[in-house]
Amino acid sequence: MKRALVATLFTFSTMAGDLSAQQAPRSDLTEEALSAYTKAHIVLDAARDAYHRQLGRTHDVQEQARLRAELAELRVSVLSEHEIRQEEYDRITAVISVDQALHERFEALLVLLRAGAGAG
Repeated sequence: MKRALVATLFTFSTMAGDLSAQQAPRSDLTEEALSAYTKAHIVLDAARDAYHRQLGRTHDVQEQARLRAELAELRVSVLSEHEIRQEEYDRITAVISVDQALHERFEALLVLLRAGAGAG
């Protein structure tokens, strides 16, 4: 019993050390990069919504696989169109989730771009 407790405490202390050693993602994001990210996000968000609606309508495994493949292809296409690498998109997503000021800039731009898309 004592050995199990010591092993558990050691595991938790190791995990805590690993977490504290991690650095927060960089948040030196230009307006141009944030704009490209936000535009891609809008398209990908709509595509995910459509994907989930279509996925909910089918129980066919092959159709589900086709839908997943279409979404993956669209994701690659959208990121390429907006000149964002997948790694960069993921990094920006992570930064936005932890940087309150950047999150607010993103949300404001999101509202602005969606309003502009609705007007056109």
